[in-house]
Amino acid sequence: MRASLAVSGSSVVLCVLLAACALKVVDLDPLEESGMSSVTPFGDVAVVEELYGVPDRWDDAGSYQRGLRQAMRTAQLFRRVSRPESLDFTPDLIVRGQVEGRFEYSGGLNFVTWFPGPFILMHNWRGNRYEYVTQAEIELIDARTETPVQHYQVQSRHRLIHRSGSPFPIFGAALIFPGIIRGSTNIGPRPLYRQEMYEQAYADLWHKVIEAIRAERTPYYAARHQERVDRCGDELNIRPVVGTLWSDFISCQTSGFYAREERDTPEGVKTIYTDGDAMLEIHVIDGRIVRWIVLERPTRRGPAPS
Repeated sequence: MRASLAVSGSSVVLCVLLAACALKVVDLDPLEESGMSSVTPFGDVAVVEELYGVPDRWDDAGSYQRGLRQAMRTAQLFRRVSRPESLDFTPDLIVRGQVEGRFEYSGGLNFVTWFPGPFILMHNWRGNRYEYVTQAEIELIDARTETPVQHYQVQSRHRLIHRSGSPFPIFGAALIFPGIIRGSTNIGPRPLYRQEMYEQAYADLWHKVIEAIRAERTPYYAARHQERVDRCGDELNIRPVVGTLWSDFISCQTSGFYAREERDTPEGVKTIYTDGDAMLEIHVIDGRIVRWIVLERPTRRGPAPS
């Protein structure tokens, strides 16, 4: 890996020193912004499973194909986005699916660009060209019932163009053999090209996935919030009160609460709930609140106070 980065870095430095090359990635299928306003983060906790990657000829895009979870965190799509193993309670939603990417390139034209193309300056006005198609199929699943909530299919296409203004390809073509070697090495995308393409292509793909979820889920969460406001009035998001029915309390909370633990006590089975940020803990016996605690710091694991 270090050797590959070193080679890539050397190629970039050489381009800068010669002031003779231009490398860019073009989005051929940019996202059309819907203009829809949404209030995020949405009020649920989601876990994002590692996406299943469809093997490609190059098979080196793995780290980029695992970037959806971090992209959703950065976009603040849900109130909490986690790995499945990092939670000690059942979340609201599971995000799972598969992702694939494949290069499509004109190997013959890239060869001709470097032999005998330099005689007509093809390396300068055309250069190497590679297209990369990415596709993600994502499912949003209700974590409690394991039933699908929504399915999203998103695709993106990018083109990498690398032009050179150096005179050396002309000399190589004139000598024939060096020109043939140069042409053959540019039929497929070299590591530098692949790294540049992956970085841009998957960032754009995750942005499309996030915007697809945002556009589809916004009406649902807006309706859910308005229903609670209309039904609960001044009771919306009130502090817990000892003796209150748990069902009445939770029905007027916009923050999710999750059963973290159950304990046998002389009074009956005690269920301990915590909110998604682990800042509030509520103890319930026989369907009524018997105790509640404001936690000093987030506590994901370990026994709760008795």
